[in-house]
Amino acid sequence: MGGVSVDLPPSSVYQLMNVGVLLKAIPHLSERFLPMPSGNRPLSPHLQVYRPQLTSILSILHRITGVGLWAGALMMTYWIASATYGPEAFARAQWFLGSWFGRLVLLGLTVALYYHLANGIRHLAWDIGWGFEMDTLNISGWAVVIFTGVMTVLTFLAGYWVAGAI
Repeated sequence: MGGVSVDLPPSSVYQLMNVGVLLKAIPHLSERFLPMPSGNRPLSPHLQVYRPQLTSILSILHRITGVGLWAGALMMTYWIASATYGPEAFARAQWFLGSWFGRLVLLGLTVALYYHLANGIRHLAWDIGWGFEMDTLNISGWAVVIFTGVMTVLTFLAGYWVAGAI
């Protein structure tokens, strides 16, 4: 009954079946992560050398406010969910958000929301290729900061006005 036969020397078959030989042929994992030889490469300056620029500070703040908005979404979920658990649970959530600490957290979340929104629009402009000139970078950066401050103040004034506190 004719089958296909392959004539390999015994040493080849042994190498195919011998896992140890295969592992020796693959570079060891620790060798992949060894530091590159330094040679005469210049050292890259770090934070001690560079003066922080507006764009770098705004970039870092954009990441921080993104995490803060995630935490704010959890807090808002708690507030909404507390209403489904009855008046006592909702009163507890309202008490927390109405305390000085809760209002401070809400202020921080409002700042984070407006900042992340404005800086996100700035990033969208960069995605289409607009705003990479140094003057435009500085103007749009300061516009983000001013927008954040103005909108935060207006939001809190509107909130206190609707609540009858003003």
